[in-house]
Amino acid sequence: MDSPELVQVKHLTDTYRLLDNTFRGAPAASRQQVRTDFPLFFAANNLRNRRVISQQGQIICHAGFSPLRLKLGNVTLKMAVVVLVATHPDYRRRGCAALCMKSLQQQLQDEDYDLGILWTGVTGFYEPLGWKTAAPPGYYLNPIAAGMPCLNHHLNNTPPFEIQKYSEMDHFHDVMRLQRGQPVRTMRSPADFRQLLSLPGIQAWGIQRKTLEAYVVTGTAVNKYGILEYAGQADAILAGIAKLVQEQWVAPDAPLPVFGTDSKMASLLQAHQIPMTPLVSCKGRGTEMRLILNAQRVNTVVERELFVWGLDWA
Repeated sequence: MDSPELVQVKHLTDTYRLLDNTFRGAPAASRQQVRTDFPLFFAANNLRNRRVISQQGQIICHAGFSPLRLKLGNVTLKMAVVVLVATHPDYRRRGCAALCMKSLQQQLQDEDYDLGILWTGVTGFYEPLGWKTAAPPGYYLNPIAAGMPCLNHHLNNTPPFEIQKYSEMDHFHDVMRLQRGQPVRTMRSPADFRQLLSLPGIQAWGIQRKTLEAYVVTGTAVNKYGILEYAGQADAILAGIAKLVQEQWVAPDAPLPVFGTDSKMASLLQAHQIPMTPLVSCKGRGTEMRLILNAQRVNTVVERELFVWGLDWA
């Protein structure tokens, strides 16, 4: 078995096969591929942030991360989102993934990252590597149907609005403006926005009166389902979600995360005595784990407010 090495172009075909077989199943059974689900991660300039291990020329293990800048008020954190850690079934429990992770974590230390974040169902693998479970602020409404009394109230009691399917020509700059107005957000370039808003199974919606007052992003993808992201006025967001359910653009059994950065949304739902579950992860499922690399910058206050937005989820 070889040592971990940086991913090279020659590794890509075998790596896609390993990851699709692990996370997407047989090609005939899935509408999606990891290559199109993670365009920023698979960008050519991100090869240096990925590791593979080979055995007699075959790729048997992969791990990597996407670099992000997370803005929390006046603090900007350099963050790594670890994704797609996988080992071929014939080579599991031999330490391959741990070797890849240790190599990546050394890079994070060398390059002065503040923290790493990931979502997993196998916490026992990451804990010996220094990762700790964490619960972000916020709530989870699953399914949306449980909150319809509140959603319909806002639909019926807000000024008339038009809900429009996202159009880059009409809505792009307003969506960027609204996202950048959030107190906690990832810092995205215009190119990042374009790629994230065109992910498979993703649809964005604008809630418009004289101007775009809010947007909502919905998903039907295997790795992104339900209400994924929103920004703008809380009552407009709730009314827009109600309209999407009413028009059958969102299934009533889909989940809705109530972001901890949006206390107004939580207050409006709680005023209608809507039962919500505290979030266990930004995704609403899986265990969220963090690797604190700079404890001075990621202090207790910052860590309590930390939330990673839907389109930036792995």
